[in-house]
Amino acid sequence: MTFLDFSASVISSLAWPACVLTIAYMFRTEFRDVLSRLTRLKYKDLDADFGSAVRELEEEAQKIDISPALPPAKAETPTIGTSDRLAEAERLLAEFPEPAVARAWQSVEDALLEVATRLGVVEGANVRSMSLSIIAALVSNGHMDQSTAELLGRMRKLRNLVVHGGGLPISSDEAREFVALARGITERLTETRK
Repeated sequence: MTFLDFSASVISSLAWPACVLTIAYMFRTEFRDVLSRLTRLKYKDLDADFGSAVRELEEEAQKIDISPALPPAKAETPTIGTSDRLAEAERLLAEFPEPAVARAWQSVEDALLEVATRLGVVEGANVRSMSLSIIAALVSNGHMDQSTAELLGRMRKLRNLVVHGGGLPISSDEAREFVALARGITERLTETRK
């Protein structure tokens, strides 16, 4: 193999990757736009579609008489805690749907901790690390039915997929559905009595 043969081999080996990278660079804006509209992610056994998952959760919630609740028609001064986080989630919806989902889930966690503390199920717990334990304790003490517990577990997984799942893009409308479901479940939790 002469030097010219070697050079030709190297150039032909690098031509296709260089061409692909050049095209990708030239159309980077278009690729970004297409990826931002992506609502479904599938890779090997992982299949994530936030919109259909939220709709399934809403159907399950309605079966157990939990209605997704829209924000109040008139803006109210939010109090510290659950309603404050929900109000913040609603403000984030249009431009930042992923953080809106995270804030809405935090309101659910706040409501879980408040109910569990009020009912004496836990005391001084850190709900961020104990939401599953609190749900299990509420079920075992008869304060929550299994369907509601399963709904909360699925909402938690969906929130985790959005926040930690590698950037699954979601639309503002899908986030709005999740926030409405979170509002409905927090209202149900605050109505929980001994």
